[in-house]
Amino acid sequence: MFDFLIIGQALVIIDQYFEAKASDEDFWEAPEEVYQYLESNVEVLCFMINPKKLKRKYRTNPEALIVTEDEKKSLLKAFELLDKYSETLPTNAHLSERMLLAKNYLPPIFFDSKPPREGCKIIPFTKPSSTY
Repeated sequence: MFDFLIIGQALVIIDQYFEAKASDEDFWEAPEEVYQYLESNVEVLCFMINPKKLKRKYRTNPEALIVTEDEKKSLLKAFELLDKYSETLPTNAHLSERMLLAKNYLPPIFFDSKPPREGCKIIPFTKPSSTY
């Protein structure tokens, strides 16, 4: 049951931030600057999300979206769940179509139009002037 709630939070994040399905290759290990930005003794692996998978307003923003390894796993499981609930759609169906179909099967709280609650942690990271 607890896993379902975590995946539900991941669905909220997908609904708000993602435009296309992400796979494992779309999560890039964060550079050292990210850990410095977090200003804590972060002992977990962090990942940047491929901006091509994000909604336009997040792609053009000079920020990267950062998730932990556990959050990455939850997002990938949520994408798998979306695939399961949208098996009847063509393989090239857009993520928004998959989300609409999944909304018929999942609790509405997962698709609330409000921003993610405090428990959903996608961290905006402003890139330093140097490139990675």
